[in-house]
Amino acid sequence: MNLGLFDAVIAPRHDRLAGPSVIETRAGLHRVTVQKIAAGADAWADRLAHLPRPLVALLLGGSNRRYRLDGKVGAALGAEVAAAVRALDGGLAVTPSRRTAPATLERLRTALGDVPRFIWDGKGDNPYFGLLGLAAHLVITADSVSMISEALMTGRPVHVVRLPGRSRRLGRFVDDLVADGYVRWFDGRFDTWSYPPLDEMPRIAEQVRRRLTANSGGSCMHCANSPPAMPPE
Repeated sequence: MNLGLFDAVIAPRHDRLAGPSVIETRAGLHRVTVQKIAAGADAWADRLAHLPRPLVALLLGGSNRRYRLDGKVGAALGAEVAAAVRALDGGLAVTPSRRTAPATLERLRTALGDVPRFIWDGKGDNPYFGLLGLAAHLVITADSVSMISEALMTGRPVHVVRLPGRSRRLGRFVDDLVADGYVRWFDGRFDTWSYPPLDEMPRIAEQVRRRLTANSGGSCMHCANSPPAMPPE
């Protein structure tokens, strides 16, 4: 579609769109906030207190049209993560997503061996926000742009797991973040690095608000009634 039909087109950088109406995002837009992460950490601190520190969180996606995360891949991932957690003398917390196949989770569980761990069974409260708040390292499968983007709110190391398959767009997404110093491909160890937490929502909202104001002759009723936005990065 002709991008000139729109005053603003919000698109991820890995889509490689260009034009005066395009506003690029380095990561996906999402619902995660600092307040939600803090609340999650408070809610799960006692329930995960039995695990050794540092705590590693493994956030699992699932197979899709581009990548494969089946039982065989789950077993290999479990063995690799287990070895890395043992080297840290740490603990592990695992949360699957709706796309994680039961067979994948079971093979991974077996491969973890005796590593001190918590694995969410899908019942009761979801520990997702708690893991974002408590984990020193976040390990995320490459199929999920959303989980990778949300983890970048923490400012803590995000290790992305390569999966069998290929996606040019999703590969560019991770490679761009690697080049910018936000994430690293998981190589079986937990190096430590930091970065300013990446929250694209305030920056994008401010740019859209400016365009609405400009296109309404400098008077935007919705903008006038909205709270001030954070300054763009």
